[in-house]
Amino acid sequence: MITVFVDLDDTLVFFNPEGKFCVAGDTEGPYELAHGGKEFLQALQSIPGLQLNFFSGGPRSRNVGLVDQILCDAFGDGECGKIRVFSAEDLLQGDPPKKKLEGLIEGIELEQTMVVDDTAYHYAAPGEERHFLQIYACYCEKHDHYAGKVFIMRRDNNLIRALGLILWALEISSSEPCSPVDALSLLQWGSSSGDNDYRHNATNSQRVYDLGLEAMRRVNPELELLDREKLGIYPWSCELLEALTGEQDSHFGSTNLFDKDQVGRVRLSLPPVSRVAIDPAPSLLVGKDDAAEVRIQWIGEEKEAIGKQKLVKLPSGTTGKVAKATLEHILPVESGVLMVEPWDEVDDVEILDHTHLYTYEGCKISLF
Repeated sequence: MITVFVDLDDTLVFFNPEGKFCVAGDTEGPYELAHGGKEFLQALQSIPGLQLNFFSGGPRSRNVGLVDQILCDAFGDGECGKIRVFSAEDLLQGDPPKKKLEGLIEGIELEQTMVVDDTAYHYAAPGEERHFLQIYACYCEKHDHYAGKVFIMRRDNNLIRALGLILWALEISSSEPCSPVDALSLLQWGSSSGDNDYRHNATNSQRVYDLGLEAMRRVNPELELLDREKLGIYPWSCELLEALTGEQDSHFGSTNLFDKDQVGRVRLSLPPVSRVAIDPAPSLLVGKDDAAEVRIQWIGEEKEAIGKQKLVKLPSGTTGKVAKATLEHILPVESGVLMVEPWDEVDDVEILDHTHLYTYEGCKISLF
């Protein structure tokens, strides 16, 4: 039996003053489902041999009432009260309290148990970190450059990504000598000999989102990736992130990934499997020298942006604010000034276009 626990706050639901879910006596709501929340639950319930549960650190009275409303919305009255809900009263007490999985349910098979949670670092009991599928926090630092905007796409499509990772882990465990939890750990952390970096790129590959979307579209063919800010960027535009920063986690600081000790405990349990099984299709490599070629995948079409010391290309239609933030990040220049011929400074709201010549601290800027 495959067991999946889903967290509530900032994972499945988030606060929205106009949200449709409200529990009497609760002061934290009202709530709204995250994008694809209904389809996420329906897709999980359709997986043969999978048992869905909820586990939130909130009080039982709030959690049960909220889950009943969500289930009625997703499945109708027939499912209300049929899916187990675990709450603050079920936490292993400590500082901080933990979502201890062992012994939580009679007969639970830990190697078949996964938890979808935005605060895995906080709630994972020592030795059980490998069971947690880490998603991105609903609240994060705002970045004007494209790396931050890619993060927004990843955050807004959390549940599509989570479902894709669960399905990929199940696929790997069916063909490799490992459990679903082993596979999930390998997808997120790589081999036992790897470093402590979370595999942001691999866990945000196009394959992950394709798997999640395909499953969700079986229950809602109209579901699409959420592009709340009309960014026109895919969440798997990881090459751009690599070009903009050598340390991706700087853009994910609010997600509070596992600390060194927690990662170490995960790595101690990683089994050997085929690298082909856990790696997505090869992506464009970014050079270590001053020149970096980056492919940005845009919704509807594909373009290339090339950043060099002498030449920088940016998409036409970029605002001055986004262009300057991106240039500051991609070039080793502090407090640069973006100028437009006849050498006036570009303001934040100005839209760059291909009919003008731009410079930035000695670099010529050309547009598509």
